Amino acid sequence: MGYGRLRAPSDGVNCIWNKKGVEIKKTGRLTNVCFWSIIGLAFKNRPILVLKVENEYGNTDVTAIPVSKVTDAKRIIVGYDIKVEKQKYPLLNLKENVSYFRTSKVTTINSGSIGAKHISNLRKEYPALFDEIVNKVKNHINKIGGDL
Repeated sequence: MGYGRLRAPSDGVNCIWNKKGVEIKKTGRLTNVCFWSIIGLAFKNRPILVLKVENEYGNTDVTAIPVSKVTDAKRIIVGYDIKVEKQKYPLLNLKENVSYFRTSKVTTINSGSIGAKHISNLRKEYPALFDEIVNKVKNHINKIGGDL
């Protein structure tokens, strides 16, 4: 799949488009990432929140955090995992009734692994939640720097 040049979106947020004119990544958007599952020997799609797009053009890396269903309460990272309920945030279009933004699990993903279908625009629909998530990510990164 080829990638086109940056276009100016209506909401002023950076995005990259494929040749068919479909947005493939945009800061503040919830989208899916595809990765290989060794257990099921198949590809799986999981939601992510795109925080930063590295380059304006072509195939590039994006900085993102996962959005997960956490079934074991012992795995919740207090102070970093942000709980969202489907009922309270219906415009996020998440499948699970309860999901968590895993703000301490920042990762880099190649744009080739990101699905073209966006789930929602968190920055636009729930700006206060988006700001809370970004602040927790920043706090986590600052804590890492302070621990070195």
